[in-house]
Amino acid sequence: MRNIRLVLGLLLLLPALCRAETGATVFLDATAAPGAASSPQNIPRDTDAAWARWARLDKGRALTATTASRGLSVRASRFPGGIGIAIANNSGTDAARLRFTVRLPRGLWRMDAALLSPSAALPPLAVRTWRMESALLPAAGPAVKTVSVRSGQTLFVRVTETLVTARAALGEALEAGRASGSAMSGRVARALAPVEQSLDGLPPLVAKGNRAGITKKVHRALLSAAQAQAQWKNERGGTLVSGDEAFDSLMTALSEISCAACNLVPDQTEVVGAGGARSLRISVTNAGSRTVPLLSLGISEEGFAATTEPGDVTVFRQIAPGSKVAATFAVTGPAVHGMVQFIQGMGAAVVPVLPGP
Repeated sequence: MRNIRLVLGLLLLLPALCRAETGATVFLDATAAPGAASSPQNIPRDTDAAWARWARLDKGRALTATTASRGLSVRASRFPGGIGIAIANNSGTDAARLRFTVRLPRGLWRMDAALLSPSAALPPLAVRTWRMESALLPAAGPAVKTVSVRSGQTLFVRVTETLVTARAALGEALEAGRASGSAMSGRVARALAPVEQSLDGLPPLVAKGNRAGITKKVHRALLSAAQAQAQWKNERGGTLVSGDEAFDSLMTALSEISCAACNLVPDQTEVVGAGGARSLRISVTNAGSRTVPLLSLGISEEGFAATTEPGDVTVFRQIAPGSKVAATFAVTGPAVHGMVQFIQGMGAAVVPVLPGP
């Protein structure tokens, strides 16, 4: 009799559970011709404008998204080298199991997400950010993601083509060299020439879907970029420190190509224990099909470009396809970022765990 009452109770509860999360779909064709230039009207109402700018909704030109789901407000923009998307759930239901599809041009795409929630504890909005799996598309095709978005929440997704981003970062590093004067300009250009050659060789590998070839070539570029950065720091004058950021950006952009090619998905969670003690749990999932031979996790309290001290890292000899590694670090600083370093050949890639600006 008790089991019968339990079954009846579950049957009565089932309709409520079904109502709690409804299916919703969004489709965006980023290969279509864009419309007018993006404007403030392209930013959903009742959202943090800073996160709309993070998604680059204020850049480029507007794209039209389609959805048959009531209560969803969708905005999108195509900016140079990427696409920004905002999906607001104003349906009034508890949650929408949102399945969104973005048709992208050929490329090696990085995908980052930010979910904004109304919160009295963290006015005006609580934010959760994370990385999604990358998308390697030898030809134009779809990238499909599924996220639960509760009523009142807004999902921002930023999709960036890693090769385009790295090419722009290389241009900034070369410009820093040119601004330093004729003699040093030539030395910087020569030091960065192998990086440019490596980037030139990546598009054919993308067209073949050759992740291993992409990784090998970009880590050669990382080694060359590190040598160029060292030469820059040794020779630059005290008035040229502004150029350091350009070289840091180049190293990060090249590292992001490798992260996307390996399809590594980092994540982090901050935990506050008894007495207010804080710790940061960092994890990396290998969503790719190849083993990464050497990987380390660490923290930085100075920003994405900073390096960690030897005692602040945990080293893993390898991370196999489908596996996950994690480490926990005690933290004290107000702004702490997880960092992931992985080595292929002689070049070392370093990426922030959470998506940066």
